[in-house]
Amino acid sequence: MSAAELTIERRLDRIESRFAIGDLVSDYCHGVDKRDLDRFLDIWHEDAVWEIGPPFGNFAGKAEIKRALTDLIWPAWRETHHWTTNLVVRFLDDDHAEGVCDVNCTGAADPQDVMQIVAATYTDRYERRDGRWGIARRHVEMFYFSQVPGVDLVPPTYG
Repeated sequence: MSAAELTIERRLDRIESRFAIGDLVSDYCHGVDKRDLDRFLDIWHEDAVWEIGPPFGNFAGKAEIKRALTDLIWPAWRETHHWTTNLVVRFLDDDHAEGVCDVNCTGAADPQDVMQIVAATYTDRYERRDGRWGIARRHVEMFYFSQVPGVDLVPPTYG
């Protein structure tokens, strides 16, 4: 259905929904990077699936998603910095949407402080349940996950 065929109310709902979905994508990054567990978990529906794939695995349900973050991802990196871009959202109906965005991430791996870079695409399924948008499924397609050669994590010197 084209935008011209929608009522003004439905068009406004799509705009508000688009912003809410954009916040899910941003809250994912902020939750991981700032180690804000509540913020991170709030983006997922209870029965959500997070398909990270190798070398990490796939996780079904909020409890497994929490475990993946707290027992696998956070212990592996001292810090991470995610940047998502190029988000495209396609509404399937009023309460279901699909999205795709790209991500670049840098991080310092513990315990060696090895700098790593990741490039990936997130393909998402969003659902609005009880008036709240959340991620029902996130599939991660990694293009590279590698060390930054020759980079020593030392502070710059001045003067």
